[in-house]
Amino acid sequence: MTTRLEALDRFLEATTHYRRERALATTVVKGERRLARAFRAQSKAVLRRFVVLKPRFTTTEARLQEDAIREDDWSVLFSEAEMETLDLFMEPMTAIARAALDAGAREAIADLGVDMSFDLAFPEAIAYVEEHGAALVAQINETTRTGLRGILTDAADSGWSYGKTAEAIKERYHEMAVGRPQEHIESRAHMIATTEAGQGYEAGNHMVGQRLAAAGLEMEKSWLSVGDARVSDECRGNQGQGWIPLADAFSSGHDHPLAHPACRCVLLQRMKPEEV
Repeated sequence: MTTRLEALDRFLEATTHYRRERALATTVVKGERRLARAFRAQSKAVLRRFVVLKPRFTTTEARLQEDAIREDDWSVLFSEAEMETLDLFMEPMTAIARAALDAGAREAIADLGVDMSFDLAFPEAIAYVEEHGAALVAQINETTRTGLRGILTDAADSGWSYGKTAEAIKERYHEMAVGRPQEHIESRAHMIATTEAGQGYEAGNHMVGQRLAAAGLEMEKSWLSVGDARVSDECRGNQGQGWIPLADAFSSGHDHPLAHPACRCVLLQRMKPEEV
């Protein structure tokens, strides 16, 4: 016969994905819009500086000369644009982290039925927001830099004109901000907002378990996927472990979801059941 604990576990599993999506809906929408604005602003900052490289294109055919633009030339220009738009990326990423962290912690407290509060002023919460946000913005800009490097490489290999090269840069930023709806491709802004909101939510969830463990409770955790064909082998392996001690890492090496960008998995936690 199914025990009350097993029934509760199944109920939580059935609703946990929905509750995370509901709790983060507004955060994701606001974050996506602000990140889209940041990408648009950076696009303008990059193109405004790219003009100084126009003389590197031949005047006769308006084609990019081989090796005319060195890595140092455009990398310095991008770094300047990166610094100009830094706050436009940091502010939404910090807002996403704070809102998601708080939402995840509150849901975990409700699930576990414990009498405790969660404050974003907790040292671990402050550290997460500050360190995670800064690291992620650096990663966002490095990925953008790599994409621009690819465009300039294509321009040199194919002899693009200045106008064609500038338009390719502009189009790449447009896709980052709004995607390509005609191909049903979500924007990079949406991917980042969704991923980081989920990451913050699960981090807040996990922090509650850690606080309870520090108070002397024996806590367990498990990894829950959505169970469809899109679930990665990594996440399937984590789920296959079942309930494990809170302090242990999952087989993928993660302490809690997310295992990868746009990961839909969630963390379940409970006090270790008493053995009969």
